[in-house]
Amino acid sequence: MKLRNSVRELLVDARWGRGLTQEELAKLSGLSIRTISDIERGQVLRPRAATLRMLALGLGMDDTETKALLRMAHDSMIIDR
Repeated sequence: MKLRNSVRELLVDARWGRGLTQEELAKLSGLSIRTISDIERGQVLRPRAATLRMLALGLGMDDTETKALLRMAHDSMIIDR
């Protein structure tokens, strides 16, 4: 099972929209560049909610955006099973 494109695309679009590189997002979020790259490429089967929250924080997402990201990830995992 792979993470649906919608979550990957949302994260990439959010990062690009903020003008951040993966390295910059890694520093802001406290995650490794590898983790960010793996999520963006769909190599992570089930990103943890805590990881998505860290990404949202690093991207400066507000509570509504963060909840939407978490819901989207949760829903895509249920659909892909």
